[in-house]
Formats: sequence, C-alpha cells, structure tokens
Amino acid sequence: MFNPNFTEQNTMKTNTETPRYAPIPLWNRISGTTRTWTYEAINDGKLRSIKVGRRRLIDVPSGLELLESLDEKNAA
Repeated sequence: MFNPNFTEQNTMKTNTETPRYAPIPLWNRISGTTRTWTYEAINDGKLRSIKVGRRRLIDVPSGLELLESLDEKNAA
C-alpha cells in the first residue's frame, strides 16, 4: 500500500528522535556501550529495562542519565 507520508525527509526526522525504549543492540549503538556492560548494569540494578515477550528493552532516557552520572564520577 502506498503511504504518501513516507518520504526520505519524514524517515530521517523520525530516526533522529531518541526512543523511550530500545532493544539492546540499538541501545548499544546509541550509548556506545557493549552488550556485556549492558547486561551487567541490568543485573546490578543500575540500568532500567523491561521485558516484552522474549525481548528486553532498555529505558533509554534513564540509561543516558546513568551514563552521564558515570562520566561525572570519572571526571572528578
């Protein structure tokens, strides 16, 4: 089915927005972290995530806050 709203500009615009939740591979690309670090942070209770069926989704805004707080600790 043809979608008149599907243009390169519209897809570029939506792709630049930060998602609320992201699967782990996308989270790793957004954050620059590794899969191992992500699972360790989830298991330690530092990184918030939810399960949807078999998929685990990362709470992106809280994850970015976590990374900022780690940067501040490393800078001090």
